Formats: sequence, C-alpha cells, structure tokens
Amino acid sequence: MHFEDVTQFGKRCLAPLSDESFDSLIYYLKTRKRLNLANPRTYTEKLLYIKRNDHNPLMTVCADKYRVGEYLAQCGCVSIQKRIYGIYQNPYEIDLKELPDRFFLKCNHGSRGNYLVDSSTRGDFPAMQKELASILKRNYYWQSREWAYKEIKPCVICEEALLDSQGSLPVDYKFYCFNGKVEYFMVSIGEYEHHARNHKFGRDCRSVDYKFKAAPTLPESEIVLPANIDEMIAISEQLAQPFRHVRVDLYDIEGRIVFGELTFYSNGGFVCIPNEETELELGNLLSIDGLARRSKSNE
Repeated sequence: MHFEDVTQFGKRCLAPLSDESFDSLIYYLKTRKRLNLANPRTYTEKLLYIKRNDHNPLMTVCADKYRVGEYLAQCGCVSIQKRIYGIYQNPYEIDLKELPDRFFLKCNHGSRGNYLVDSSTRGDFPAMQKELASILKRNYYWQSREWAYKEIKPCVICEEALLDSQGSLPVDYKFYCFNGKVEYFMVSIGEYEHHARNHKFGRDCRSVDYKFKAAPTLPESEIVLPANIDEMIAISEQLAQPFRHVRVDLYDIEGRIVFGELTFYSNGGFVCIPNEETELELGNLLSIDGLARRSKSNE
C-alpha cells in the first residue's frame, strides 16, 4: 500500500490509532523499518519525535497561512508579506467584480485548494468555489496527524498572484532550519503544475543534491541563485528562531523577497531520505535536547 493511499482514508480507518502508532505504521510502510522514538537518531526519526512531542502553540499560529501574518509582524517582517485582497469563511461569497484581474486563492489550513484566477481560468471559478467549500470542511490534522494543524479555523485567502518578469509562476526557495540555523535549502520549479523539479544546496550555496537523490531532477547548470540569497537565508533564520525545525518558503520577485509559508513537518514528517548517511548527518544537526516524550494519553 502506498503512503498516499493510506493518508486518503486515514481519518476513517486509522482514527482509532494513537498519533504515535499512526506514525509508526506509516514509517514502516515507507521504509520497512521500525520507528525508533525511544532513541531517535536519524533526521526523519527526530522530525517525527518533534512532531509528536513539541506542542508549542506558536506553531499553530504559524501553520495557519493567514494568521502567520501576525508572527511576521512580530518579527518586523511585514514588508515580505503578499498583498491580501480578502478572507472568506464561505467561498461562495467571493465576488469576482471586487477583485483584480489576476489573483491567487488558497486555503489556510492545508496544502490543498490552490488556484490561480485570471482571464483563462475565470470560467472555472464556480468549480473552484465548490472544491474550496469541500476543502474547508476537512481537518488536515487527520491526514498525517500534524498536531499544529488540528485547531486551525479554516478560511480562504485571496491574495496577489506572484509572477516573474516572464509572466510565469516564480521559483520556490525552501530553507530548512535546524534549531534556528539554515542547514540546506532547495530550489524548486513547477510545483503549482505538479511537475516539481528541485535541487538542494548547503548554507554556503554549494550543491548537496547528491546527498539526497541518485540523479538530479533539476541540474545545477540550470539554476542561477538570486543576488539576495544571503538576505533570504538571514530572514529564514530570523523566522526560525523559536523552533527546533521549520522550513521557510520564500520567493524572489525581481529583487523583492516575498514570504510563502512556514512548514514544520515536510511530507508530514516522513522525509525518509534514501541516503542513510544523509539521514544520520542531518539527524546529528537536529537537537531535541530537553524535549520530553509525551505519553499516548496526552497526545
């Protein structure tokens, strides 16, 4: 059984499992190994340990794609926020006549429900509204038991559509922060079209892609890092300070740094890097000192 299949019916069939038992099952299905949370050593083991045991309430605020703006304001980073045109609890209340010719719609409580609305897609808007209404009824905590998403109040965000100088959707820059420090980052293209290709770099901007996969999906020769990459790293580390682990997503729009989102558990925490040396190397960089293991009754 594939991981994606499990998550689709996870709420209905796996609901009786504790969060820790759920993680142990999915981890085994993905790796054919037992999950060691008693003495976690690898990157994935430690990330799942954090997922289960770190219940910092700030994580719920920051996992909310709307309320994270409150945290950006606290950090003095309002300038990197996208322009927001409206917030809706009911997608059928969205009035196209009150909005720009081009904008982006997304839900605040998960990774589903992302739509670019422009002249070529406005005819599909009723179908978008129907899908958004369905998505708002879901609690994405149940999909992979990501604690931070459990208490988010769902809504639809209408925001500016980011485009590069060629009128295309921009490159994603994802900065993986361990205990407040960027250890590596990923350059990713084609995510909105579901044909993502990526390449990973160390904090020194040297390629480390070979540590994560056998063959590159996006050759280094096709990548030109932005001139403000050091500033992007600095912003990521500023936003990451309160957290043991977080991924900071940013964009570069003609020199303007724009915030995307904060993600605490990439792929639900099931990173499962094929290269075991990389798993251990990153695990050694991620400290969980002082984070006590919660009992199953307290999950």
